[in-house]
Amino acid sequence: MKKGADKGSMPSTALCVPELPAVLSTEDGRSYDITGDVWILPYNRETETTVKFNWTTLINITFIGDFTPVMSERAVCLIKLYVIERMSADQGAILPKSGQDYLHSMVHFAHWLAVHPEYVPSRRGFRWNDLTEDMFDAWLATEYGKTRKGESARQVRNFYLWGADPDTLLPDFSGELASILRGKRLRDGPSGELVESRDPRRGPFTREELALITRACEVGMGEDRDRAIAWTLRQTAIRPLQLYYLRNRDLEVLRSEGGQEHQDSVQSLVKYQLRVRKIKQRSKVLKSHYLPLSEGCARLLLELRSIKSGPDGRLFWWVSSAYNDHIRHSLRAFSKDANLRSPRLPIKKSKPGGPLHELMRLMARRFRYGVATERGSLGESPDNIAAMLGHVDTKKVHVYVATSPRIADDFQRATDYAISPLIDLMEGRAKPSEVNLLAEPEPVSSKLRPYDEQVRFPRSCRPTYHKWEQPTVVVASVESHK
Repeated sequence: MKKGADKGSMPSTALCVPELPAVLSTEDGRSYDITGDVWILPYNRETETTVKFNWTTLINITFIGDFTPVMSERAVCLIKLYVIERMSADQGAILPKSGQDYLHSMVHFAHWLAVHPEYVPSRRGFRWNDLTEDMFDAWLATEYGKTRKGESARQVRNFYLWGADPDTLLPDFSGELASILRGKRLRDGPSGELVESRDPRRGPFTREELALITRACEVGMGEDRDRAIAWTLRQTAIRPLQLYYLRNRDLEVLRSEGGQEHQDSVQSLVKYQLRVRKIKQRSKVLKSHYLPLSEGCARLLLELRSIKSGPDGRLFWWVSSAYNDHIRHSLRAFSKDANLRSPRLPIKKSKPGGPLHELMRLMARRFRYGVATERGSLGESPDNIAAMLGHVDTKKVHVYVATSPRIADDFQRATDYAISPLIDLMEGRAKPSEVNLLAEPEPVSSKLRPYDEQVRFPRSCRPTYHKWEQPTVVVASVESHK
């Protein structure tokens, strides 16, 4: 058996159940009761949405064939203590929704133990000093076959590293096993795999699909409110919660400084941008970054905004507090009204005269994947992509800038006609007429193979790409709605 905690060295006093606080205090000064096994906490301080921690879903899991609880009372209490400390930390505090994710990961681990009782001595409740490297590896292999991939295993590892930290001083955890778990390289989560696989239903949009969405927005297809949501996500790749947070004052109109002689051309000097709040910054200080908007998208938002609510009113005032569901339904309606069809999803048995391709599945996360992947394929640096997405570093950006098989194939197909003679020359297979590389080349068009399987668009349909830096010499003013 590989290394784990020393089960015989734990004193009897260490097996008592730790005392938990009765109240959880959040950074905004509010307090919430956490005495029972069901906690109701706010998703955040600006919405009415709540997060429910139902610890009975973990406590009531039993071994297959009997009614012995899988997790011991102390094991569950240590998980509660960890979640409480993470949500109430002065620095690096997590949102209740992230705390709920830890509960779900522990539930997945307990369900696996329920069908593998050989890893728990005498079928008593699992204690954290029972964890071994063999047990973790066996569970990890099972997790890789799930849609969540290694996310649950990563969170269980984070919990174990917390317990083995010298500052925590908990005898349930082994420092040696913690070092082994820390050195394990876990696979990327489901989001990274979706980007790499180019899943046509849940992965990033292709350039052709993004161009179709942009064109539908520009010509005014669909309902105005649905189009405003889709257009904003297409240009900014923000999260649904960030869209819900947007206020009227966050839509800024920038005019470049100029003299009287430039008054006639002021229309071409107007720029629009959104101030987007960063929601995953582990700090009490609210931070924001700026993302540009096209004139068409900005004017649509100016027309739809509610003037009566003032500058502090929500920009997307029609989106309810259940913003995830509302945005998902709006995107679905826009795709249907605009008849957006994905070239990658042919209908196997299409009816005569009917559509040949399936409707695009518009999702906020797919916009995020698609825009970041598009910018990576255009040669944007990881730092610029991270700044656009609102990330503090480039750790989660590598998947967007990594060369995918499709990008490599397209590049090879586009350059084979020019590189092949050079390869022949280096390998000594060049024809006499090809040795003189300075000779006038043959017309390129005769050697290019057509892209029959791709959809070609006129230049007017192609999206415009912007740099994400703020304007340097500008005077900002918010236009009043007329």
